[in-house]
Amino acid sequence: MSIFRIFVVFTLCFATSSAVAGPQLDAIKARGNLNCGVAVAEPGLSLMNEAGDAVGFEPDICRAIAAAIFGAPNVSFFPTVTLNAFLQSEEVDLVIRGLTKSFRRDVGGTVHFGPTILHNGQTFLVRASLGVENFEDLSGKSICVSSDIYADFFPPLLNYFNAHDLVFDGIGTQTRAESETLFFAGDCDAVTADYAELASAIIKHANVPEEFIVLPGHIEEEPLAPLLRKGDDELYAIVSWAIYALINGEALGINSGNVESMRASTNPEVVSFFREPPPGVGFHPLWSYAIIRSVGNYEEIFMRNLGGPGAANLPRGLNRLWIDGGLLYAPPIR
Repeated sequence: MSIFRIFVVFTLCFATSSAVAGPQLDAIKARGNLNCGVAVAEPGLSLMNEAGDAVGFEPDICRAIAAAIFGAPNVSFFPTVTLNAFLQSEEVDLVIRGLTKSFRRDVGGTVHFGPTILHNGQTFLVRASLGVENFEDLSGKSICVSSDIYADFFPPLLNYFNAHDLVFDGIGTQTRAESETLFFAGDCDAVTADYAELASAIIKHANVPEEFIVLPGHIEEEPLAPLLRKGDDELYAIVSWAIYALINGEALGINSGNVESMRASTNPEVVSFFREPPPGVGFHPLWSYAIIRSVGNYEEIFMRNLGGPGAANLPRGLNRLWIDGGLLYAPPIR
């Protein structure tokens, strides 16, 4: 056997043996639906309605993952508030609930984070009438900040103001809800929290979302990503590539309105997008088509729940495609 042939055989054997198929995906398929943990009271991100169904950006990501498994968005939603709650409930398959991907959470434990679904981070909410366009314009303006996020938000906030020779005028509250109440009552010029949480605040409190602006840019980064248990490489691959399909769909111009006609495209990248997966990897044969048909592409999910005029009018910012100046990038589906 030639050296080249030995190398090929070794490589193929290694590639085959490195995949770990655990019981999680099998259990999900046997059950007939994906059990997804989500927040219950963050409008725009995730809100559980009276029927027990969840609406919002994060539930739509769950539906995309389910569509990659079943060819349809077969999901049951469970209120999951914390990482510990997820670990204590074997019933929940994965969590998409505003959890920040971090070193200590991802390494050495029993959980995995999938790809980033939302580039989150601390910023400010102001009234459009205030005329504030950037962080520097907040110098000397009153800013509501809550003590329940003090440890995470206050040091970088002070560091930023000090580093840029800005005057910080803080109004402290016990909770984020109290900060929001003061801001919308007009008792402070701005309120600080995570980008996505400020979108929820607009949806909860503003009669006219266009009267409020979430300032562009972040003081620090909080990348949000799906959380699942280690031990099943097939499930991890499905979670990852379902998210990549949403991003690739937007980049290729494939959306819920044209997905049927785009299947007839001769564009090689589009043809690859719709091609069936290799056998035995756990994906539904029409996985990418089913995702777009069920929930649309990334842009549609974002605008429907966070960025549209009927939502929070949230600017996409870092959550734009890389070709548009954002951070969203996905490996190609080839």
